[in-house]
Amino acid sequence: INQQYSGNENILKVSQAMHEISDKCQKLSINSSAKDLDKKILDIKALAKDLNKPVLSLQEDLKYRIRRNEQYLEELQKFFSLTVYVCPILFVIFTWVMLKWSNRTIVQPLKELTTQARKGRIEQAGFSYRPPMEVRHLAESLNEYVSALVEAKELAWQEARQSEYTNA
Repeated sequence: INQQYSGNENILKVSQAMHEISDKCQKLSINSSAKDLDKKILDIKALAKDLNKPVLSLQEDLKYRIRRNEQYLEELQKFFSLTVYVCPILFVIFTWVMLKWSNRTIVQPLKELTTQARKGRIEQAGFSYRPPMEVRHLAESLNEYVSALVEAKELAWQEARQSEYTNA
């Protein structure tokens, strides 16, 4: 008991008193006189009576610790129940914000880029707001590609006209 509850004075007192009572009980002898035997038994009873106080004190201390731990567990349960509701709500809010952000920064500029490409001229000023850098680079590349195609088309028409005149 002493090793298991080291540092607890009440258990140490009870353990020492029990050891003392055990020693006195072992020393009792039937050959002793009745008067001597009664005196030893009264001493043992007095020691046993004093055992009750430390045990009750220890019991109160343990009850206090149990109540304190129960209160702590109740607080943790409240916190846990709060997180059970808060975390999904935060996840939904975060997902909604990310969807709005991705729509505004990726999807919407690509839609505008597609619309401008169908019109034949891609211009930075044609965007309703400043697109991300990747979309701007894509717009510039597509604009250069469309310009190169228009130049190639015009060059092909010129060559076709020249060959028409040379054949005629």
